[in-house]
Amino acid sequence: MRHRPGRPGGEDALSYGGLRDRVAALAGGMRTAGLQPGERVALLLHNGLAYVEAYLAAVAAGLAVVPLNVRLVREDYLHMLADSGSRMLVTAGEFLRRVPELLEVDGLEVVDVDRDGLAALAARGVPLAAPVDCAAEAPASLMYTSGTTGARRRWCSPTARGNGSRAAPRRCWASGRTR
Repeated sequence: MRHRPGRPGGEDALSYGGLRDRVAALAGGMRTAGLQPGERVALLLHNGLAYVEAYLAAVAAGLAVVPLNVRLVREDYLHMLADSGSRMLVTAGEFLRRVPELLEVDGLEVVDVDRDGLAALAARGVPLAAPVDCAAEAPASLMYTSGTTGARRRWCSPTARGNGSRAAPRRCWASGRTR
């Protein structure tokens, strides 16, 4: 996985094997943090390597991902975090400075990627040997409508296994590909 200078994600480079190992470590850290299969992890990040790593780690840990649009406002974030029941928020310092109330949400662990939060999370636990098996009806993600006709409404991917969203990481993991 390569990022080119001047593009989102910076100059980071990571092989497929490196990505698999990083995802395994992050997923293990999420489980060590007390997150159980089916619980929610919100992502408030720009497109880049940190987003990819956090998303794949959450799926590997059997968690449902709650992607948050980077262009929203305080009230939207607080509503979606409360409504989704997210237990962890992976975000960047710019969003914490813009909406400091994110640090005060009860029961929410905040991982700040700008303060080496992902590295600290990865170091907390034992890397997962394989992705966690989940029930077929377990959502892989929760997304929110635009809210043009009222409050933003939640939409769950109804059958994670039916659409292959949980099966794909397992196939890549099992292949052992390093490039």
